[in-house]
Amino acid sequence: MFGTHGHLFGTDTVISCPHGGRAVAAFAAASDAVRIDGVPVATAAGAWTVIGCTRTVDGAPAPCTSVRWDAERDGVVVDGVPVLLDVTHAQCFTAHLVPAGRPVVAPAHREVAAG
Repeated sequence: MFGTHGHLFGTDTVISCPHGGRAVAAFAAASDAVRIDGVPVATAAGAWTVIGCTRTVDGAPAPCTSVRWDAERDGVVVDGVPVLLDVTHAQCFTAHLVPAGRPVVAPAHREVAAG
């Protein structure tokens, strides 16, 4: 049994830096084989960029520009690539690779029809 429990999320999930910027996957999904409501599951396969961050330090802009995920410890993989869970440890970074806080993964609000 894995030590981490969380929920898979799709590449369409809203992820933001702690300063209001939005993180977007800057790569194709690792696999189209696993989907959530028709959207590829998010993986740690590549780069995530942050746009629109308003972070400043001593009055000078110091925005988040990327997110790095530590999905290796979660143990769940698709085609050999770790998937991202809503509890996966991550860090936002500035362009100079200065840590700037943890990203916020919006809770999934998926509609399920009872049949």
